[in-house]
Amino acid sequence: MASLRIVGAANVSRVADNLGKRALLLRKRTAQAMERVVKSIEREVKVKGLGGSSRENSLFGKIGAAPGSGQLSQVTGTARKTLVSRVFTQLTKVVGVVGTPLAYVAMHEFGGEVRGNPLLRIPTKFSKKNSGQDRLQGRSARTLGDKARAWRSRAGNLFVWEIGTARAKAAGRPIPLYLLKPSVTLKKRGMFKRALRANRNLIRNSFRGLFASARGGV
Repeated sequence: MASLRIVGAANVSRVADNLGKRALLLRKRTAQAMERVVKSIEREVKVKGLGGSSRENSLFGKIGAAPGSGQLSQVTGTARKTLVSRVFTQLTKVVGVVGTPLAYVAMHEFGGEVRGNPLLRIPTKFSKKNSGQDRLQGRSARTLGDKARAWRSRAGNLFVWEIGTARAKAAGRPIPLYLLKPSVTLKKRGMFKRALRANRNLIRNSFRGLFASARGGV
């Protein structure tokens, strides 16, 4: 009986090994491209998104950039300090992330209503440090004891007032420390969305070359 026996296992093994090496190399190059992209987006957010010009208000002192600017300004600098970029490799996926753990940055990015529990405490310039931070950050206004009282101004706004201190006596009147409100509405600023749009060409060119090389052999 005539017969023909063909063994292809060795070739299949070599092909599979070669494809595996190509996949690893492609993932490595994708991660490198993603690293360039997220670093560029991080710089864009820091310089432009979080680099707006602050304003001066007669009651609240140094305040942030105008909502229509699409930026946050450096009042305390905390947002810029906590902004990071990371690249994660998950099996066949490469994921790039740019962000900050600060909840208020997300609220400014997308907009929305912030509610107090029961009231929000908005510091005036008389209760801020030179950096713009609230002097009582992390503490209740009740720690001021008998040096503070809450009552409404002539305009009907509820404030915490400093009374009986040397500063209040020198001013000859109570000093407004905090405006109390049940909620405030923040307009959408879209700092991250703008940075992503500004890097659109970099993203397209970075990954288009990778896909082309994958089709032709990495």
